[in-house]
Amino acid sequence: MSLVLALDVGTSGGRALIADSGGKRIGSAERRWRYRTDPDGFPVLDTGSVWASLASATREAVRSSLARPEAIAVIGITAQRNGVALLDSKGQILYAGPDSDGRAANEGIALEREHGDLIYETTGRLPAFKYLPARLAWFRGNKPEIANRTAHALSFGDWIAFRLTGEIATDPTMAAETMCFDVRREMWSQTLCDALDVPSRFLPRVMTEPLGRLPEDVAREFGLHPGTPVVRAGADTQCAALAMGVIEPGDVAINAGTMMPVTQVQGEAIIDAQRRLVTSPHVVPGRSILEVNCGEAGALVDWLLGLIGEAGNHLWLEQSAGESDPGSRGVAIVDPGPINVGDYPVMRSGGLAFPIPVSALNPGREDLSRAVLEGVAYAARAGIEWLQEVSGRDAGLVSVCGGLSRSPTFVRVLAGVLGREVRRAREPHASALGAAIVAATAAGLHPTVAAAAAKMSDQGELVRPDPNWLALYDGLYQSWTGLRARYEETMMSVSDLRDS
Repeated sequence: MSLVLALDVGTSGGRALIADSGGKRIGSAERRWRYRTDPDGFPVLDTGSVWASLASATREAVRSSLARPEAIAVIGITAQRNGVALLDSKGQILYAGPDSDGRAANEGIALEREHGDLIYETTGRLPAFKYLPARLAWFRGNKPEIANRTAHALSFGDWIAFRLTGEIATDPTMAAETMCFDVRREMWSQTLCDALDVPSRFLPRVMTEPLGRLPEDVAREFGLHPGTPVVRAGADTQCAALAMGVIEPGDVAINAGTMMPVTQVQGEAIIDAQRRLVTSPHVVPGRSILEVNCGEAGALVDWLLGLIGEAGNHLWLEQSAGESDPGSRGVAIVDPGPINVGDYPVMRSGGLAFPIPVSALNPGREDLSRAVLEGVAYAARAGIEWLQEVSGRDAGLVSVCGGLSRSPTFVRVLAGVLGREVRRAREPHASALGAAIVAATAAGLHPTVAAAAAKMSDQGELVRPDPNWLALYDGLYQSWTGLRARYEETMMSVSDLRDS
């Protein structure tokens, strides 16, 4: 029996998952990690800790699977998308900054002012401060000793693949996250590199075939068989969609994790004329995705739990939210929602609104907990509406994964707000399963990624909307959209007053 190992370099930790050629998970382990703060006050990845964590998780996954290391036919790598790793000519890490590293805000604003049209029309993404060109500009201006030594610019997943094999390369989904990649032509853009002052020699070759094989010392450290091939499987959001079988044009994936990207599959790359959405390659050849960032999901839930003295108590949240009724006695949370990438807010305020007077409905903690779940569900519906507007395509299959999808109440609320069936993933490590599907194809266990997805994807659980909730939630959603529009106007006015 041939097995597949997937390694997921996530935002808050790493995962190792071992699956068979039918997608059944037979072993897994995960490790949490934190970012350290560098002398300039910005978060950076402790790469030594990350490497050790992935090795430890892999050894545990192999032990838990009871499989022989030589039964693992291939390793697939997926990772968070906006991490940037700068390496010197010897492959040593000079800098590894996550998505949350905002050091290049000013440099990004300057790049957008000068080249915003070119950037978005070519790459299908903004804001510039999150991506490689702005970070390189920051290092040139603030840490020239690092800029001058930089020889390679990689994603976190590319860096792990390099450490595993000694080979430097990327795949189309991660290449798109550099902001130097033409998403329509799926190749590096020399025009962008010249305009944004990114030396093209820094950029890895783009490939989808196996990258290389494990040397003996790395195999020993990870508890694996020397010579096992390694594949760059792709970005975590696309891999998560693949894991749920979201591969046909129109299909929608809601990834309700810390943040909530909502994606729709397209047959070709579409660029939003209003600069609201992100366009990326799918991990399925010949497919693209449109993506809307719908703000915080799991992070919002964690904030609420801490606020009301139930930090980390997700079981309490589930029970409490189920005790409240649709509408949460007038409590609404309007902070999550579609975010226009052409006007990306760096900070949010929470956006919790109460009925006036509060004493009229007397909302309790259970209403607060349900209001948060409803707010996230409303945000997902608004995001899908943006996707449909830009693509001209109705939503097909709608699937949801991520930590918040483990809440049955949330998924029931989501189905009610959307007014349709929702497929809820059973596999908690969706990105890793997606990486396993890509890797299984590269190893020849399936003829195509689509065929592998048909055999290995998580078909999940169909959750149908409560018919008693449909009309109610439709009306509540319309009320929420108006409330959120007024909230956004108020926040803009407050911002203008502060700046004056």
